[in-house]
Amino acid sequence: MSAYRIKFMNDLTNSTGHVFHCCQETIEIRVAKSKERAVKAAKHRFARRQAIPTWTGHAHMIEVEEIPPAS
Repeated sequence: MSAYRIKFMNDLTNSTGHVFHCCQETIEIRVAKSKERAVKAAKHRFARRQAIPTWTGHAHMIEVEEIPPAS
């Protein structure tokens, strides 16, 4: 079992016209059988917390990082 940190990101434009990545929310999945399952669980949790039908309503990409499991 592994643990993952999933960041939901958006590209935004600042006042000078430069695009930057902005983190909308970070969700940690402490126990997952695979990276794919962790991402699926995080997408579901993000959508539920934001009260939207799908995660893409408030973010356009995700970043996934494996983290040490909690002891």
